[in-house]
Amino acid sequence: MINQSLDKNFQSNSNPYQARSKSSIQVSPEVLSKEYPNGKLARKTAIITDADSGIGQAVAILFAKEGADVVVSYLCEDEDAKVTQQHVESYGCRCVLVASDLSSEDNC
Repeated sequence: MINQSLDKNFQSNSNPYQARSKSSIQVSPEVLSKEYPNGKLARKTAIITDADSGIGQAVAILFAKEGADVVVSYLCEDEDAKVTQQHVESYGCRCVLVASDLSSEDNC
């Protein structure tokens, strides 16, 4: 009996935050602020591991957009690391590539 009344209440409430398709949204979401980049990381250096591709590469690029110089540590993908370096340097930041296996204490 209680479950039935809860079901009716739940169905009758309209959730304004319910997932819908992008085409039904009137205003598109703001992914990055209009003032972006704003130099929050100017004169800073970020050390990013596994930054030759994927999430690490995206982080390195976003840090460079904010003004940080970047040290990219990666395992063995030299070409991918060079692509990351090109992206970082395109924002006027320095990028140092370090090919090393950081899982070995001798390399740290």
